[in-house]
Amino acid sequence: MSTAAPTKPVDTRARIIAKGTEVIGEKGYHGCGLNEILKAAEVPKGSFYHYFKSKEDFGVAVIEDFVARYGLTLSKKLTDRRKPALERLRSHYTDAIQWYENNGYDSTCLVAKMGMDVASMSPVMQSAMQAGMAHWKGIIAKCLREAQTEGQLDASWDADQLGAFLMDAWEGATVQTQIARNTDAIRNFLDIVFGRMLA
Repeated sequence: MSTAAPTKPVDTRARIIAKGTEVIGEKGYHGCGLNEILKAAEVPKGSFYHYFKSKEDFGVAVIEDFVARYGLTLSKKLTDRRKPALERLRSHYTDAIQWYENNGYDSTCLVAKMGMDVASMSPVMQSAMQAGMAHWKGIIAKCLREAQTEGQLDASWDADQLGAFLMDAWEGATVQTQIARNTDAIRNFLDIVFGRMLA
């Protein structure tokens, strides 16, 4: 009798989403077909329709998965109370400079990339993107409220409005980073937001 540990079952749905995220991140939603995604995931076409009703339904799943994972990362960074709140927020954005310099400029926020690709064509994907962005903006707003409590940020700021503005401006900066293939837009964002607006 074998004493080897049992093999963990492969989550086919999760694998399709993970590989699909990679392909969409590289080529865009409309730039790749289901066959390409399924080949990357190494699953037959029949398996796809067992988990997803359509490519659009799959697109919603990809967005929701990315939103959840990025939300956890963002929340973890912005709730690390070993640093003051504004320092946590600035570090989150500063880390992106190193990330792009290490990983190149072909990858950017999946929601931003898909937003330009499908938001005007798919109401359900648009809705998923809006919900995801609202979730992220809420995490940032919570950090800003902590900064106000700590006396780092003027209490006259509306934390929800400011959080929404920062997310919107950030998404624009990441798109420009991909276009220009340098981090100038991110550095400009940091200078204006933390060097002037919130200084």
